[in-house]
Amino acid sequence: MVAGEPLAAFDAAGGRTLGAFLRALHATGPAQAVRHGAPSAREAPALDLAWALHGAPPVFARAVAAEYGAAPDLVERALLWHRLGPWHEVTYGLDTGGPDTVRSGLEGVLARLPAGTCETA
Repeated sequence: MVAGEPLAAFDAAGGRTLGAFLRALHATGPAQAVRHGAPSAREAPALDLAWALHGAPPVFARAVAAEYGAAPDLVERALLWHRLGPWHEVTYGLDTGGPDTVRSGLEGVLARLPAGTCETA
């Protein structure tokens, strides 16, 4: 558990706060983090930044990226993780027999596809 209070607003100040927190979190040595169950050192930051960079309000996302010092390749990997996120909901719904959860996940998948990649009938 992480001590602290929830972010009150998704503004630039909140983005800088989260960016600084994640930068400190990722300063842990990769071998030590993996020993504690973290994903690979290459993917952990992208996974952690996925929503903050691609699902949050733009002013918040820009502040997170600036404070964290997110390089373009990290921002791109975070976008891929962000697009994969709804599939967790789909597979969870399939595993538990929850058609509403599957439907919600599929809506999320479609919403995160790049513009022009999905045609509707």
